[in-house]
Amino acid sequence: MVATLPEGLAYARVDLLPTDDGPVVLELEPTEPSLFLGTEPDAPARAARTFRALLG
Repeated sequence: MVATLPEGLAYARVDLLPTDDGPVVLELEPTEPSLFLGTEPDAPARAARTFRALLG
C-alpha cells in the first residue's frame, strides 16, 4: 500500500485490522502531527536527515 504513494514521502502510517478475509485498511496517514519524536532519542536526528534529503 505504501509503495503506491507518491515518491519522496518521508512518512506514512497504515493502520490495519486483521479479519478472516485478510487485513483491512482502517486508516492511511501520509502525515503525522507529532511524529512521536520524543519517544526515541535518535528519532529527531533521523527525521531531520530524512527531511534534508527530501529537500535536496
